[in-house]
Amino acid sequence: MRKPPPINDADHARALAEFRTTYGMLMEAWARVEAAVFYWFMLLTGIEERMARAIYYSARSFSARGSMVDATLPLSPIDPAKKEFVKAALKKAGQYSGFRNRATHGEPVWNYRLSQYVLAEGDWGEKGPADDAITIRQMQVACRNFSELRRLMWELARPRSHVGSPPSPQGYLVRIRALANEASSSEARPQQQPQKQRPPRKPRA
Repeated sequence: MRKPPPINDADHARALAEFRTTYGMLMEAWARVEAAVFYWFMLLTGIEERMARAIYYSARSFSARGSMVDATLPLSPIDPAKKEFVKAALKKAGQYSGFRNRATHGEPVWNYRLSQYVLAEGDWGEKGPADDAITIRQMQVACRNFSELRRLMWELARPRSHVGSPPSPQGYLVRIRALANEASSSEARPQQQPQKQRPPRKPRA
């Protein structure tokens, strides 16, 4: 096995600081996504905040919490456009949660080729972390996607936090759907306007 090049102490210290900062920002951004989902749960159910928190956070996984919110949609009095937005936001958050889980359970490992710490599965061997280990760049992109998802959910849930005219559920639905499906992807999807339902035709005489 080829001997890895020596690590400069100063460069290593900077790489470790960058990893810790990026990882911390990623975890914070995801926690804010979960908080936004909770806020919608409270709005959809009309439950007082302390009781709503006790119910929502009694579920330990994000999948279970998302299912809880989804189950309230048919019974909620909010308008159909907002319901469609919440459904799309939950779907996007569910797609992103897989990356968050990988990051949470990954082990910080030094990658000699990239000269940075990466998050690798625990079964990495003598050859170092696998090629699919999570890099600093991927964490940074995911952090931006998490933050944008949370921002869209928060602004529509709390219109007073939005500067300018009141937010449109249809417009926010388009923006949610335009977010990349993969948390670590920087490629946004093309925005498509939601199709308007045609009014039923009148029967011919």
